[in-house]
Order: sequence, then C-alpha cells, then structure tokens
Amino acid sequence: MSEIKSVFAPLAGFKGRTERLGLGEFVFLAGSLTALYAVSIDAVVPALGAIGDHLGVSPNQGQLLITALIVGMAVGQLFYGPISDNLGRKPALYLALSIFAIGSLICLFAADFRIMVVGRVLQGLGSGGSRTITVALIRDQYLGAAMARIMSLMSAIFVVISLLGMIAAQAAINFSSWTTIFVGLLIFDLAACAWLATRQPETHPKEKRTAFSIDPIVGAAQSVFSCKTAMGYTLALGLVLGGWIGYLNSARQIFQEIYHVGTWFPLYFAVGGVAYATAAVLNARLVRTVALKTLCYVAILAIGLVSIALSMYCAWVGTPPVQIFLLYVFVVFSCFGLTVSNLLSLSMEPLGQIAGVAAGVINSLSWLSGAAFGMVIGQYFDGSTLPVTVGFAVACAVALLVLRVIPASSESAV
Repeated sequence: MSEIKSVFAPLAGFKGRTERLGLGEFVFLAGSLTALYAVSIDAVVPALGAIGDHLGVSPNQGQLLITALIVGMAVGQLFYGPISDNLGRKPALYLALSIFAIGSLICLFAADFRIMVVGRVLQGLGSGGSRTITVALIRDQYLGAAMARIMSLMSAIFVVISLLGMIAAQAAINFSSWTTIFVGLLIFDLAACAWLATRQPETHPKEKRTAFSIDPIVGAAQSVFSCKTAMGYTLALGLVLGGWIGYLNSARQIFQEIYHVGTWFPLYFAVGGVAYATAAVLNARLVRTVALKTLCYVAILAIGLVSIALSMYCAWVGTPPVQIFLLYVFVVFSCFGLTVSNLLSLSMEPLGQIAGVAAGVINSLSWLSGAAFGMVIGQYFDGSTLPVTVGFAVACAVALLVLRVIPASSESAV
C-alpha cells in the first residue's frame, strides 16, 4: 500500500476544512458520491444502441457495457473497506475517483468494443469504491437514527441525480454524440473529487487506521460460505438482483424498439425508480411490525405471480400494451423496494462480529451472481418482453425455494 500512499500524498496533505460540514452540504456531497455508479448505468442505457452501432456490435452485445460496470463495482466492494481503513477515507476516495476517471477516458476514446468493456469495468471499480467508502464516511460521523436520516436523505438525492443523468444523456444523444455522455461523467467525477478535497474533512484520523490485510476478506468469505443462513439469503438476493439487471439490460430495447417511445425513454424508465424509492420509504415503516422474512417472501411471491401472468399474456396474445407493461414494472419495482435491503439485513444477522467486511463479501457475491443471471436474461432478448418476464418468474421461483429451506437466523458462523 505504500505506493498508493505516495501517489495520493499531495491530496492527503491538503487540509481544506477541519470542521464538520453542515448537514445540507454533507448530504448533497454524499448523495453525489454514491450516485456515481447509478448515473454511470442510467446515463449509458439510452446510448447502448448508438454505441453498439459505432463499435460494430449487436444490441444484445451492447448490453455487456452494463454488466461490465456492475461486475467492476461488485469486485471493488471487497477491497475498499480495508483500503479506506488503512489510507483514510479521503485518500481512498481519491483513489476510487481516479480509477473512475481513467475508465471514463478509456470509454471516451475507445475504438474497439473490448476496450470499451475494460473502461466500463474500471468505471465500476471506481464508482463502487465511491459508494462503499461514502457509507464509511457517514458512519464515522453519525450513529443510529442520525445515520438513518442521512441515508434516507441521501437516497432521495441519489434518485434525482440518476434521473437527471439519464435525461441529460438522452439530450446528448439527440443534439450531440454519445461520447458527450462520457465527457459528462468525467466532469461529474472530477467535480465531486474537487468538492471532496476542498470541503470535506478527513473522518478517519491516522491514529485509528489499521494495516491493510487480505486475511479479513478471506475470513469473511469463509464465514459466509460456511453459514447456511447467510449464504441462503445472499443467493436469494442475487436472484432478485439478476431479474432487475436483466430488465436493465433490455430496457432500452423494450421501450425504444418495441414501444417506440423515442426521446421520452428516460421518463418511462423512471417509473421503476419512482416505484422502488416509494416502496423503500414504506419499507422503513413496515419493518417495525412485520418480520423481514415475511416481507421478502410476500414481495418475491408477488413479483413471481405478476411475471407468470404477463409471460402467459405475451406467449398467448403477444406484446402487451405499453400501459400494461408500465403497470407491471411499477408493481415489480415496488416489491423490489420491499426486498433488497431486507434480504441484505437477513444475510448479515449471523455475521454481526464481522459485519463490516462481511457486508462487502455479501454485496460482492450477490451482485456478481445477479450480473451473471441478468446477462443471460438480456442475451435472450428477442424483440418481445417475454425474456424479461420469464427471467423474473424463474428468479422468483428459485428464490422462494431458497427462502423455504433457509435455517433460522440464530445459526452463526462466527
């Protein structure tokens, strides 16, 4: 790690502010840092067709630009926690934002699809680090209800930034070129880095830092794999994420090639985001009175049932009207908002003594398995909505079977 420290020594030595930021500014900064990975996905989705045409690949192959970023993000989550514990939060964030900037430049000038995929993996590594370390930055300063409030406010900003990013990307495609999207992502990244450097004080001082070691990551992975409860919920989470990633991969083709929504695509796509955000807020209330496993079971069952119903409609009648498909998306993403955070919480219950590093392992495993399953769904796109609805149905059926056999959370691997 000494080489990394020497590279970022000038920035690490820049003091900037020493007192805590005001709540409003800190929430906007944290929201911007965590939104980097989401806006990197949402901004590129409308451009997949144009990028594919430019680089000579099919629309289904173009979906790999989404999968590549998610894979990079998933892998990066394993390492950024220990790196930030060793370097400090700000130097680790500088590292992550620098990797994202390099990836953006590679994407901007890529003349080959494989090079573009490499750039997207680097963007994922960088944006995943930004997301992971920002949570630690919040935890350093806020606890309990105060942290929950920060996270809730940050999530709202996160959704707004993602939606604005997609709208700006669609405008760039209409009036300029898809390359403008990567220029915009690079500017967003550098602006966030400058904001961090000049305004946010370091929250993890040298006396609290620990030496970087791979051993805690290996130990946490062994604990997750050996704990049936943790592994079961991680698998269920990966399946649910796989359905979502399959939809994400196919969304542009569905709305623009099947329903011909044109430049209105960002607003149609936003239906899912609004549904998810609304349900996530509702979930914060429901978890007070309803068991987490019950919420997950009911929500996943609902996704499975509506997916089976729409799959049967697609197979027997044909492509559903756009209004019906939007209603389906709204229901699915509402249930999705009642599932993801709860499955993550359930997977963490037996691993409380190693919660920090275990969270990185579980997030990485679930996103990697979800990316693999979602890629399969996307590659089966055939000009209809059937692959997406069948993909969700299969994912939910297997997830429900997994939930049925998961042992009680009293099992502990540590």
